[in-house]
Amino acid sequence: GRDSFLALVEENGVWKSLAFDSAGHLTQSIEFQGLSHAAAFVFLKKSQRFVILTDDPQPKLHWYSIKGQPSADQPTAAEKKKKRQKHAVAIRVISRVVAAMRPCFCAHVVGSDSKGQVFLAGRDGDQRGGEYIVTLDSDGNSLGDVPVDPSDAPITEIGRASCRER
Repeated sequence: GRDSFLALVEENGVWKSLAFDSAGHLTQSIEFQGLSHAAAFVFLKKSQRFVILTDDPQPKLHWYSIKGQPSADQPTAAEKKKKRQKHAVAIRVISRVVAAMRPCFCAHVVGSDSKGQVFLAGRDGDQRGGEYIVTLDSDGNSLGDVPVDPSDAPITEIGRASCRER
């Protein structure tokens, strides 16, 4: 929700998302099964999926879903909040190799519209390659890419224009 934030942490070799309320209290811990070398992540509210960028020998994007998570058309938000587990486990649903999205693509920033789209910023090849933002949906399908004007590169962060949810 608007009054919470997520942090990606590694604890004893296990990667987790920790959710905190606006007062800084831990409200939920979600463990990502089989994840290593995590670099950044986003949460897609509409599909209730986490998308995690790894920087292991072959960088990938991994989509995770929480085990037993109700679908969006079932309980109300108040019912979900009551039933939310303090500790949950997320399982990998999809993985995509970053370099397969664009030839020689090297991603360094991941962001989202926080609802259903993932934005991945990076560079094609060496220093002469251009910067691009690749857009994917919540199922890992490519929606396109946009070249970044060299005067605006490199991209260091992708965020929403407004912090207010409507």
